[in-house]
Amino acid sequence: MALFFATYNRLGSASAVVKKFSSEGIKFPKRMFSGPKKGQIVFGKLTDTRAYQILRNPRYAGAFAYGLRQQVHRGLDEKPLIRFVKQDMWKAFVKNAHKGYISWEEYEENQARLAENARCTEDTRRCPPGQGPALLQGIAVCGVCGKRMSVRYHKSEGKDLSPCYSCRSNGILPYCQSVSGQRIDDLIEELFLKKMTHSVLEIALSVNEELQARIEEMDRLEFLHVEKARYDMELAKLRYMAVDPLNRLVACELESDWNRSITEYKNAQKEYEKKQEQDRLIISQEQKKRVLELVSNFSSLWNSKTTEAKDKKRIVRLLISDVTIIKDESIKVKIRYSGGATEVHELQLPKYVWEQRKHSQEVIEEIDRLLENYTDGETAGILNNKEYLSGTGKSFTARRVSKIRRAYGLASRYTRLRKKGLLTIGEICEKNKVKRWVVYEWRKTEKLKAYRYDDAGRYLYKEQFDNNHTMSKGDAL
Repeated sequence: MALFFATYNRLGSASAVVKKFSSEGIKFPKRMFSGPKKGQIVFGKLTDTRAYQILRNPRYAGAFAYGLRQQVHRGLDEKPLIRFVKQDMWKAFVKNAHKGYISWEEYEENQARLAENARCTEDTRRCPPGQGPALLQGIAVCGVCGKRMSVRYHKSEGKDLSPCYSCRSNGILPYCQSVSGQRIDDLIEELFLKKMTHSVLEIALSVNEELQARIEEMDRLEFLHVEKARYDMELAKLRYMAVDPLNRLVACELESDWNRSITEYKNAQKEYEKKQEQDRLIISQEQKKRVLELVSNFSSLWNSKTTEAKDKKRIVRLLISDVTIIKDESIKVKIRYSGGATEVHELQLPKYVWEQRKHSQEVIEEIDRLLENYTDGETAGILNNKEYLSGTGKSFTARRVSKIRRAYGLASRYTRLRKKGLLTIGEICEKNKVKRWVVYEWRKTEKLKAYRYDDAGRYLYKEQFDNNHTMSKGDAL
């Protein structure tokens, strides 16, 4: 029982305690009220229902109470609903009636934590840490209405989940405010790591002591389980030895019980020895190594892939009680630490998506300059050689340059050349009364100056002769 309450005090959630006991193979005692083992105490798997019953029962705190639950009738066709009532509605209550596993103050703290963990409609409750990456999940408070802010996650372009803290007031009105949480989490993480550097040694030592105490407590529980199995074996032996040999049916049954108790004892002994060996290896190698790493470089452990988001949230809650967020012309973040101290920080509002993807002014000016002498494809190649990137962080192509040119109203290479008076091949043919192949020959012999205006190999032409002289087909021969 002491291990149960210590684990709950450390993890802060009844379901987390059940998962911890299940993962480590810790068996929990239970009294049987029916069946062949009625009245006996057996060891089995801890369930959620059993964990909540223990946490709500004041007897484990040394108090006697009557009337903890009441029936709520829901009609003739349905079974009544059993629910717990508040302490002022108990019919009888005697504090310190006997010695308990925990103090009454610890019991009240457990009840307050259960109320915080309840995922109901009250927005003032602080829920236990979840699996998501949001560091302020459950402790973010809306600066407009004072209620707890919920967390939403979004994912874009293959990036990790990014949190968004939002408050919907009573659930009917529009959102009080909705704030992108990534920059807030980065601020909290930066402040937290700075503060942890001063107290990391003390925390590391307390972690080492807690690990040692937990292993010793688990060892004691396992040893008690072995002792109980040995006692059952000895009792079965005495019963078998005391039976009348002439009563063969009873003797046969008692012999079977004895053999079964011997097997259970050997299995319990073997499991206990195996657990001892595992605990010795863990405390001597893995855990001591992690403690030393914690002392030397806490930030690397914080950023390690093996450190789960749930563990990070538990660590943050050791120092931070809650964080109030107000979104106005900027984001104001008020941090309230566990000791009562407060800090206020201000962050700039994050840019909208279209602003984040907007091309820089330097890139636009460079494209405008290059189009004076190059096509879209050639401009893209030059930009890539100079290691420019688009607003989405991608390299340039002719198609992308063309889209940017149209979006920002930049004149194309064709338009720029036409403004300078250059002619198309059709205009050259009409003016000089020649066929197209003649113009091609003039371009090859440089009688006409040709300028390529697209990546398909099309040209505009500038005549290199006087207006009084007209070129003829013979000039190309």
